[in-house]
Amino acid sequence: MMHVARLPLFAGQSGSACRVASRDVQRRRREYLVCAPTSFDPLQAGTRLLPVATLVVAAPLSARVVERVGTKLVVTAGLVIVATGLWMVPRIGVGDGYAPLAWATAVLGFGIGTTMAPATASIMGSLPPAKAGVGSAMNETTRQVGGALGVAVLGSVLSSAYHDKIAPALS
Repeated sequence: MMHVARLPLFAGQSGSACRVASRDVQRRRREYLVCAPTSFDPLQAGTRLLPVATLVVAAPLSARVVERVGTKLVVTAGLVIVATGLWMVPRIGVGDGYAPLAWATAVLGFGIGTTMAPATASIMGSLPPAKAGVGSAMNETTRQVGGALGVAVLGSVLSSAYHDKIAPALS
């Protein structure tokens, strides 16, 4: 019996940090655009999230780059790009306008696109065709669990930071 989680490529790529961070950041951006001083309606807020569509450009490009330099280097570069986008987001001030958020969202989308396509390909490529269904299910499970953990962990951290700052203001 083959244990897919013990395959190095499968185990390494399925735990991608991209999956943990992206879902919570996306939720926080939507909240910012609808509830913050911007007060966009849901349609306006949704159109302002379009820069994340850079992932549609990055994914096919990453496949070509993988052929030249390999999966590990491309996934690593993609995670560095994601980290850069995540670094940019909290540095956006309330009065900075939409442009910095658009840039951060585009960088984040490009990093996600660069990372996810080769990571998924390496997961599926590390399994024999008879186990493709298992690989697909495990890939989606790690994506869902990573997203849930991202929301839970980052939400808890942000909530505690918010609580520490709001409590003195209310007393």
